Amino acid sequence: MTTLKLNGSDISLSYVPRTTLLDILHQHGYLFGTKKGARLPDSHGQTY
Repeated sequence: MTTLKLNGSDISLSYVPRTTLLDILHQHGYLFGTKKGARLPDSHGQTY
């Protein structure tokens, strides 16, 4: 179990060691607006 401070509140989390911090925060419902990676255009100019 790990404790971190997020926006002034102490949060206790348990997780699999190879999980990224971004994934942990999404899964536990703390940060929804962050995105993983960049949106890159493909050869037709569409982003994915």
